[in-house]
Amino acid sequence: MSSPDSFIDEVAEEVRRDRLYKLARRYGWIAVAAIVVGVGGVGYWDWQKGRTESTAQEFGDGMLAALDAEDAQVRALAVEGVSATGDQRAIRDLTAAGDAALGDSQKATEMLQALIADDSISPVYRDIARLKAVQLPDNRLTTDQRLEVLAPLLEPGHAFRLTALELRALIRVERGETDLALADLAELRSAADSTAGQRQRALQLMVALGGDPEAS
Repeated sequence: MSSPDSFIDEVAEEVRRDRLYKLARRYGWIAVAAIVVGVGGVGYWDWQKGRTESTAQEFGDGMLAALDAEDAQVRALAVEGVSATGDQRAIRDLTAAGDAALGDSQKATEMLQALIADDSISPVYRDIARLKAVQLPDNRLTTDQRLEVLAPLLEPGHAFRLTALELRALIRVERGETDLALADLAELRSAADSTAGQRQRALQLMVALGGDPEAS
């Protein structure tokens, strides 16, 4: 390569370096910021994960300690005292309501109704609260109120539909609506996804009501 060509190449290289340096000074902060955000994001994720695990651990320990009491009412009060938010609060209150129902059905009913009305918790916990509210041993809800509570669970395809169907049949028996109860029981027996236990209970109740199992 001739000397002039070499000189031109050197000058071109210096120009490229000068441009690169200016670009780095002008836009280099973007790359630095991206690195900082990336590292910071990973750090935040790790911190958040650790915090979530720590909170879950504290909640679990608190619940285990509260459930250690032998008396149901003492246990219910201890469970209520466990610090919790969101879905953990739903789990806490569902547990407390179960114990409270053994001595104070009105309080248990109010706790479950509060969960049912709380849009901030996951739907599955609200649905479980509906089932528990209908099954309280000394139920303070009228049959009309219990049917209303069950209604959303009876929608086609709902995960708890068959359980709700069985409960509705029992409510209809209580109301003296034998034909409607038998229709629910027949549907329960014929459902492809009903359990053996559900089919057996449905059969026994149908016989007790004077229905014809063979006709379903």
